[in-house]
Amino acid sequence: MANWVTIARYDLGSAVCMFEGKRYVYAAFMCHMAIEKILKAAVRHATGKTPPGTHDLVYLAGKCDVRLDDDMRDFIADVNDLNVVTRYPEDFKNSRR
Repeated sequence: MANWVTIARYDLGSAVCMFEGKRYVYAAFMCHMAIEKILKAAVRHATGKTPPGTHDLVYLAGKCDVRLDDDMRDFIADVNDLNVVTRYPEDFKNSRR
């Protein structure tokens, strides 16, 4: 579980670097990765099992004992949707600013 948290911190640091460099699509991607890894740590903690091999933040949030208010659920859903934009060329092309 500690490994998930360590890597999540590293990913968050990468997100900050990308943001400061105005590489916003990659900043969003790294934020997604950091949240994903924290949720996987929470799933591991809650279930004692290896978390599922998915990138779906909403699904992962539902698999652990983390309590999310409506704003946080909405935020996770928004970040979840950004993951697609950073992975597929046709979506990436339409999202750059």
